[in-house]
Amino acid sequence: MTYTPIEDGLRKCVAEFIRDGYGTDQMRAVSEAYFDRVLHTHTKLSDFSGRKQKVKYLIARYTPFLAYKRIKNR
Repeated sequence: MTYTPIEDGLRKCVAEFIRDGYGTDQMRAVSEAYFDRVLHTHTKLSDFSGRKQKVKYLIARYTPFLAYKRIKNR
């Protein structure tokens, strides 16, 4: 079994991440809202593509939506 050095593996992962378009255009609004809520930070709405993502972020960030989802999934 051969292993890839950490530096090479990370470089490859970051290159794939950027190449495949998973930057801010593809940001998942609900998970970003969760992190913002936990860390007491805010993501600019201009970082999201489309109205639907912005609305999802606002709902998840400023309403008890995430707490409801967490209780429902238990």
